[in-house]
Amino acid sequence: LMTAVLVAAPAVMARMLSRNLKQYAAWGTALGALLAAAGIIMTKIFIVPAGILITLTAILLFAVVLVVKEIFAKIQKYKQLGRR
Repeated sequence: LMTAVLVAAPAVMARMLSRNLKQYAAWGTALGALLAAAGIIMTKIFIVPAGILITLTAILLFAVVLVVKEIFAKIQKYKQLGRR
């Protein structure tokens, strides 16, 4: 399960944030590196294995991206309704 999250989470978040393949690759790489770095840094602070912290960070960041994307979608919807 942890391996699936480590591989899939950056890809899924990148897909949510990108509009084309170039952005998808850039977001995926950046998010994967960010999650790995955050997990390793938090390992030094909390003295917990890095894999668990990377996975928890990925889940948390996924939730944040999902909520922010939904908020922006609703804002766009209201803007379109206001133009009519």
